[in-house]
Amino acid sequence: MTDAMKKKRTRREQFLTEMDAVVPWRRLLALIEPHYPKARPKGGR
Repeated sequence: MTDAMKKKRTRREQFLTEMDAVVPWRRLLALIEPHYPKARPKGGR
């Protein structure tokens, strides 16, 4: 692919790429999940 065809990476894309490399997402989600509200079949609050 030529340089002209490549899309410039936005700051947001660069930030998210760096966060994926640094944050242990599976461990973080396992820590948060027990306290996260569960969705009910009927929905609502």
